[in-house]
Amino acid sequence: MRVVLDTNVWVSGLITPTGTPAALLHKLRDHVLIASEEMLEEVQRVLQYDRIAKRFNLAPEKVSEYLANIRGKVELVATDLPDLPIVEADPSDDKFLIGAVKGKADCIVSGDRHLLRLVEHQGIPIVPPATLLAFLESESSQMKGFRSGV
Repeated sequence: MRVVLDTNVWVSGLITPTGTPAALLHKLRDHVLIASEEMLEEVQRVLQYDRIAKRFNLAPEKVSEYLANIRGKVELVATDLPDLPIVEADPSDDKFLIGAVKGKADCIVSGDRHLLRLVEHQGIPIVPPATLLAFLESESSQMKGFRSGV
């Protein structure tokens, strides 16, 4: 499966290690994650916000290490933004839609209401983290049953 993760998924996965986004990131370790430089820059910028860095004790080294880890896992695509926004309420979300199309993603995972309201973009579903996690867990349990002959 090829997946684009919104910034909120990457950030939540780091700051809440027992939450749904963290569990999803773990489940996606054998899948292709698609990102762009613009997406990675946004993750870095958000993790460096004072209110987040201080509250979650995110030293610059920890943020750099996390981003290096992400870079090692993602397939990078270019996300040249269009002249006219796709997501009029928040044009900064366009990079996720463009990245998904260019990266031939199977889905976009986001907690962002502007993206979730779209439901899909050019046939690519936009789902919250819990939805994809439930799907992957279901798929995994079906495979276990299949392997054991159940």
